Amino acid sequence: MLKKLISSFFFIRWRYLFKGSVVIVKKGGKLNVGKRCSITGCIIQVSPTCSLSIAEDTIIRKSRLSVINKNSSLQIGKHNSITHSQIVVSGKLYIGDENILDKGYSYRNYSIRTDGNISIGNRNRLRGTIWLRYGGNLKIGDYNNINEDSEIRCDESVTIGSYNQISYECTIWDTNTHCIYPAKERRALAESKYPSFGFEYERPKTKAVSIGDDCWIGKRVTILKGSVIGSRCIIGYGITISNQTIQNNKTVTEQKTLKFYDNQI
Repeated sequence: MLKKLISSFFFIRWRYLFKGSVVIVKKGGKLNVGKRCSITGCIIQVSPTCSLSIAEDTIIRKSRLSVINKNSSLQIGKHNSITHSQIVVSGKLYIGDENILDKGYSYRNYSIRTDGNISIGNRNRLRGTIWLRYGGNLKIGDYNNINEDSEIRCDESVTIGSYNQISYECTIWDTNTHCIYPAKERRALAESKYPSFGFEYERPKTKAVSIGDDCWIGKRVTILKGSVIGSRCIIGYGITISNQTIQNNKTVTEQKTLKFYDNQI
């Protein structure tokens, strides 16, 4: 009788915790959920040898969390709010405490896709897209705001400090995103991989990107590989920065130079 009662209590507790959700933890995978968490309308998948840990008082709504590759891990701290998000981890992702991850007004869900290592500090509000490949490393500090439709792509290293305001539709890339193969080779790839286009079998050219603290990054700013932005900088609307260093306390308001090269393909 006692055994039946304990079993019934366990079932009711977890059914309430994962209300309207699909949860798949395969043999050898680990799922730990802290006290007073609320998970509603979600899809959660943990593959063998992988782990998902959610600390207490975290709310997750209408999101997908997938930890899918060997020895990958997703660790979510306390008092986080994650809604309308798609998080796919094939590496390691750490989310600190009291962060807000959501899509804002965008029609697209907030998205993190990582084949690398991500560390997110405390009390950030993040919207847009994060995509890591080739074992890249991304570190985001505390009290950052990254607005709708902004994108971080990291194949090597991107570091963002603390107390930064990053506006809408901004692009932060440490990578060319694609290799420039000879036309014959690219055609062969297009034919062999159709209907998937732009297939890469090796990491393209990369160079680390760094943003300091207390910066204002304006709408539609593009920050490309090799860029270093110091602390307390202001980058104006629509500026593109590529492989340049902006010293502390500088304001960038004009796009002054364009460079052209002959194609080698």
